[in-house]
Amino acid sequence: MSEKDIASHAGNWSYNQSSIGIEHEGYSNNPAWFTDTMFRSSAQLTAYLANKYQIPIDRQHIIGHNEVPDPYNPGGYGGATHNINCPGQNWWWDLYMSYVNQYATDI
Repeated sequence: MSEKDIASHAGNWSYNQSSIGIEHEGYSNNPAWFTDTMFRSSAQLTAYLANKYQIPIDRQHIIGHNEVPDPYNPGGYGGATHNINCPGQNWWWDLYMSYVNQYATDI
C-alpha cells in the first residue's frame, strides 16, 4: 500500500482524504484492552507521523473516530456509521497525548 492511497476509515470522505487512521485491536467497552503498552506503541506511531507530516500535536488534530463529523447529518458524529463508541470511555486521552508529546520530542 502506498502512502498516497486513501482508506475509507473515518466514515467521512473529506476526513478520509486528509487524515491518517490508526486502528487498535480490542473492544471499547472492555478496559483490559487498553494497556500501557498499547497506549505507548500507538503514541510512538502518532508522534512519528505527526513529525513526518507536520501535524500539530493537539486534540484538534488528533481525534477519535467518535469525533469525526457525520457527513450526512450536521451535528452528528462518529462518521456516517455513527461510531460514537470508538475509542470509547476507556481511552485515556490525557495519558495518550502526554505520551505523544513525549515521543515527539525524542524523535
